[in-house]
Amino acid sequence: LGVALEVTLLPTARMTAMADSGEVDGQFVRVFAYADAHPEQVRVEEPIYQVVFGLWVSNPALNLSRLEDLAATGWRGIYRRGVEQCKNDLSGMLPGDRLSSVSTPELGLRMLLAGRVDFYCESDAAVLNALYLPEFKNVTSVQPLLMYGDPIALHPYLHKKHAELAGRMAAVLKQMKADGLLERFRRVPIILDHLARV
Repeated sequence: LGVALEVTLLPTARMTAMADSGEVDGQFVRVFAYADAHPEQVRVEEPIYQVVFGLWVSNPALNLSRLEDLAATGWRGIYRRGVEQCKNDLSGMLPGDRLSSVSTPELGLRMLLAGRVDFYCESDAAVLNALYLPEFKNVTSVQPLLMYGDPIALHPYLHKKHAELAGRMAAVLKQMKADGLLERFRRVPIILDHLARV
């Protein structure tokens, strides 16, 4: 599109507020239905990619066949604030003293690796991207314990002041997928706080 953009990672709730107010111009990944509750934002109809949610562990001795069996384990877990899939799936299964939230994937991984929790509920993309960061360079113990549910498509969203870009952006994303370019970018570690060209 020839539009310069600055990519910044922010806590989910803060990003939502900033995107609704127009303080930032858009977001890269939100679910399809996100638009229903955020009329100030316009969905780009071509999704960037799909994610699957799961429970991640660093203790290889832990085993779980079904999400429904979690309540009987006595395990303590966390999820990232703003990740409604994990919050909704786990809140009814675990009492409040066994389930809490964190603000970033990095904090979730730190708590998991320190043994402060038994599992971390998060999307595969968020965990795998965080594991590329320098502080987790040599970490090999974090593994998916249980991936569950259907894959969920994630769409970019733009503040309505940039609504005219939504259709053009969808066309570019579709072409990038057809060329295999988007998949190649996904295999490269995400470098944050840099300028990029789309």
